[in-house]
Amino acid sequence: MKKDSRIRRILENKENWLSLINIILVLVCALVGFFAPDDKISGKAISLALGLLALEFFMLVVVHLESIQGALRQITNSTAKGVQITEWEDNINQLIGDTTNELFFSGNNMSRLPLHHEKLLSVPDNIKVRLLVANLDDSTVLQNVTTTFGKPVVYDSLNHLKCFTPKPNIEIRTVNFPMTTYIAARDTEAAFGEIQVGFHHYMSSGYDVPNINLTRTDTGWYGFYIKQIELLWEQGIPWPPEQS
Repeated sequence: MKKDSRIRRILENKENWLSLINIILVLVCALVGFFAPDDKISGKAISLALGLLALEFFMLVVVHLESIQGALRQITNSTAKGVQITEWEDNINQLIGDTTNELFFSGNNMSRLPLHHEKLLSVPDNIKVRLLVANLDDSTVLQNVTTTFGKPVVYDSLNHLKCFTPKPNIEIRTVNFPMTTYIAARDTEAAFGEIQVGFHHYMSSGYDVPNINLTRTDTGWYGFYIKQIELLWEQGIPWPPEQS
């Protein structure tokens, strides 16, 4: 059965069929050249056989090159992006300035967002802003975040985010578990979208953590984090509670 399946796979491949036909023609030409009584016919048959062999070699080279290029594309799409450390404030300023449709920020504390208070509040009303944070108003969640990542920077509650609540285009949600990454994204559905992902490690609650900057050219990674953004957002509970 295994032998039959191997033969079936070989016959289903178009390149294998072309190679088989080529080999048969080469053999026919070689036999004609060998047994032909006329030297001219013999020479032409041998020349044709050599030509077919050259064509077969060319086809093999093309097929192998395409296989190598496909493997390289797969490696490029699946390999991690270059990890770097950048200034979080600079990245946020650029994201806010470049957006045309939507902004998304998530993290445990988002303690530095008030530094961008004026810039976020000046975002036009047609640009949607979504903020997702761990619910530090809940003592259990706060304890879990503190135990895992260390004392949250600057704030032990979410009061610092109330400055954003008057804006109708800014929506805040909370989740009842520690966030293992912070995500800053803009215009994720657009061709020029951008996602920045940083990783929270054990006892590391600062922003000087390695991060990955993604665009749509990073097909696998970009698509994965778009799904993560929406999955996390669906888990979120509107904040402040009176908005729910």
